[in-house]
Formats: sequence, C-alpha cells, structure tokens
Amino acid sequence: MDGPDLEQVKAFALAVYGQLDRLGLRWRLRPATVTQVEPTGTIRARLDGDTAAVRVVSMVGPVAAGERVMIVTTPPSGSHIVGWVGGRTAGAGAPAALFGMSGTATVTFAAATNFTLGVNFPKPFAAAPRVFTNIASTTPAAGWSSRAVAVTATGFNLHLTGTASAAWSAVPVQWLAVVA
Repeated sequence: MDGPDLEQVKAFALAVYGQLDRLGLRWRLRPATVTQVEPTGTIRARLDGDTAAVRVVSMVGPVAAGERVMIVTTPPSGSHIVGWVGGRTAGAGAPAALFGMSGTATVTFAAATNFTLGVNFPKPFAAAPRVFTNIASTTPAAGWSSRAVAVTATGFNLHLTGTASAAWSAVPVQWLAVVA
C-alpha cells in the first residue's frame, strides 16, 4: 500500500478545521511519543514541541512506551491516540501499517432527506478502518450531516441526512480512513 496523498489529507484537514471553527471547536492532530504505560492502563505521551507528557486514551489498542503516535486533541481537554507516525510494526517481521487514506466522493441526488452512496478505498486495508467524513461545501442547506456506515476493509457507505429535503448536484464529501 502506498502512503496517503498528502495534498488530499491537507485539503480534508482544512475543510474539517473550517467546520470546527464554525462550531467553535478546534481539534488538533499532532505527533507524539508515548512516554509511559502504567499497569492500570493509564497512558502518557509527550506531544512534539511540548515539554510535559499528558494523559491520553488509545483508540487503536495497546501501545508501548517509546512508540511514535498521532494524537487528536479535542476540546475541552481530551487527547486520543488515533494512529502511528510513519506506520507501526505489528509483531516481528510484520510490515508497517499505514496511518490511513483519504478521498472525496462527489454526491448528486434528487430531492431527499437522506441518501447513501457506496465508497471503495483505493486499496484495501488489512481490517476495517475508522472513517471520518466532512461535507466540503456550503451548497447543501443547513442541517445536513454525513457519516460512514457499514465500514469494511474495502470501503464504506457514505450516509447523508438532512432536516429538510434538498437536491444535491456534484457536492464534494471528503473522507479520511485511519487504521483501527
């Protein structure tokens, strides 16, 4: 598997930031190093550029001290490990896992309050990833949301729901899939 297209990842991140600013929220994705894993399960990691380690919650399963990870910091104070920097070796001799892939689905449909579109990943994952979606346009009427459902290693269904009926024509919906 090739790495993610960095321009697509950047475009997706900027679109997500725009939506978060509109909502008064700002999530940050930053690299970090796991500094401590306690027997109780408490994990601490030092975000790059910071001097002190912070408590984090792993969304990707067990991690070890010294591992390089990607952390999403969400207001007001949550920090979650969502992947690895540069991939992770999953056991002796195993290939490094990809952090993820991204893309854009162009959506067109007649007047409706919900719509589902199948999306295939450019390359399959080893297992079903976590998928995040973002409506990258102000064209749909307010009250529309997007989410990924029926996620598999090869793709997912993009489900769109609105509070009022609307027709969409070539509306971009971005997605980001990260290893689980």
